[in-house]
Amino acid sequence: RPDLCLVVANNDGGGIFGLIEPGRPEHADAYERVFATPVGADLAAADALEGAQGFTFVQADLTDEDAVARVFAAVAGRLDGVVHSAGVPGGGPVHLLDVQEWARVINVNLTATFLVVKAALARMLGQERVRGERGSIVTLSSVEGLEGTAGGSCYNAAKGGVVLLTKNVAID
Repeated sequence: RPDLCLVVANNDGGGIFGLIEPGRPEHADAYERVFATPVGADLAAADALEGAQGFTFVQADLTDEDAVARVFAAVAGRLDGVVHSAGVPGGGPVHLLDVQEWARVINVNLTATFLVVKAALARMLGQERVRGERGSIVTLSSVEGLEGTAGGSCYNAAKGGVVLLTKNVAID
């Protein structure tokens, strides 16, 4: 079976998971692709792709550990890569920010990243090595996770957390 890569891209609190073959789009039909879309998302575009091109769509809340586990369970066979790019905008100056907005941004941008990485690691560590590797995980953050910006308190904190989480995963 060819290498598979699970792609996770977030859109306002949900997520899009997809399996792709890195660097070889000419063989896209040979690969399984499972997508998890945000709960409540408009699936009109998904309906056009499903079936005809081998796409499967699953709605999932990436801030829910059980939902993330169900999406990974939908991926049959070996998982060689995960690319996770979660992010919703939000925030404001700390003194004007309410705790609900803080929690929403942290949950989507950082907690969802943690849950996806946790599920990916559990899956990959249970696999046999191929060419010396069990799989790769890529998390995408933001330059705002490295430096402050006006009004970016919770977004910057979450993206900075993604940077450090990713470093710690590599160390562990």
